[in-house]
Amino acid sequence: MPEPVYLIYDGECCVCENFARTVKSLDWLSRIEPRTFQEATGFEALNRMDRQKYLGSFHLIFPGGRVKSGEAAVPELLMLLPLGAPAGLCLKYVPGMGGVSKKIYEWLATVRK
Repeated sequence: MPEPVYLIYDGECCVCENFARTVKSLDWLSRIEPRTFQEATGFEALNRMDRQKYLGSFHLIFPGGRVKSGEAAVPELLMLLPLGAPAGLCLKYVPGMGGVSKKIYEWLATVRK
């Protein structure tokens, strides 16, 4: 079984908890392993991250240590989900769609506060 992509999120935020549960329920291929900030120890990439950035958004940690955070992680996350892959590919590769990722993430961030 391949190494998972870790979804790191705030376990003390009910919106974030619901987000992680929803992602996990759509992850039919079991490619994503959710971990809260509170239990995400031992990830070297997170140890090097600015604390405010770390606590201010969700993160995806890929095998090998590559990290995508916040709005940059939205297309990557969608591409990991069977139903989200087409939308993720559009957000990542279609010119002008980057603004949509930003709007999606900004909306999620305002709901979180």
